[in-house]
Amino acid sequence: MAAVVSMRFRSNKNEDELTQLSNAGLEKFRALPGLSQKYYVKDPATGVVGGVYVFHTRQAAEDYVNGPIVASVRERYGIEGDLTLEVLDVQMTLSE
Repeated sequence: MAAVVSMRFRSNKNEDELTQLSNAGLEKFRALPGLSQKYYVKDPATGVVGGVYVFHTRQAAEDYVNGPIVASVRERYGIEGDLTLEVLDVQMTLSE
């Protein structure tokens, strides 16, 4: 069954820096095992940014969460405060 990872945080980086970081990681994410889609997200009202990741399996999602990319996100993105990270199982999709 598929799984979704939701990551949200506040960054001390400006919009241009965040865009550069995101663009720099595109190929790494395209090659990430089990990842079918990644959405870069921002709440303009609060300034919270992050990503929503759709994985083919929960194991692939957990491997990502416990891997080197997530381990380095706090430093790379200059996270201020809490990092909210959730792994959610997909129960049903529109295509089922």
